[in-house]
Amino acid sequence: MTAVTALRDELEKIKVDKQKQADKQAELEKSTQSAAAEAAKQKNNLAAIQKQKEAAEKELTAMKQTNDAVDAQLKDTQRRLQEVAARADASEKQRAAALEKSAKSVSDVQGQMQKELNGARAEIDGFKTEIAVIMESMLFSSDDIEAGRHKPPFLMQELIELPTASCVTVCAGKVSRCIAVAGLVTQATADSRELWN
Repeated sequence: MTAVTALRDELEKIKVDKQKQADKQAELEKSTQSAAAEAAKQKNNLAAIQKQKEAAEKELTAMKQTNDAVDAQLKDTQRRLQEVAARADASEKQRAAALEKSAKSVSDVQGQMQKELNGARAEIDGFKTEIAVIMESMLFSSDDIEAGRHKPPFLMQELIELPTASCVTVCAGKVSRCIAVAGLVTQATADSRELWN
């Protein structure tokens, strides 16, 4: 009886130990699964980080290429600006030289003309003559001109020559050429008209 009891106790103890071992194994498996899940998560995170790194490297390469292109364009623009400035400077120098040459040429011409004028004055100096010329008009006598009757009786605005047919009608066939005059009467021309009456 005592041996059976001892055997039972031993068997019960083995069962308890076995259960403990099973619990430990289950806990170990759970821990292993948790570690495997964490490892997978970290692996995924590492893959995402790797993708981000690759994307950042691509973006950095693109930015570097853009910077290189901008630098090249800037250098080309600076070169063109220098060429334009050099051409403008050369053109300005040529223009200044041409102006200086032109001014010198004008000065020489003026000097030559002044020299010739002085020579001409020296040649005609002392030779003077006056000629009395009687001025006569086909339309007005000298008395009319002195009296101011040669001036129009009004302010003339328009003057046209009439056709021959109209001229014959207006002037009753006395002349073949005549004119029509239009204008305005002002105080000054009204005073002038008094001379015609």
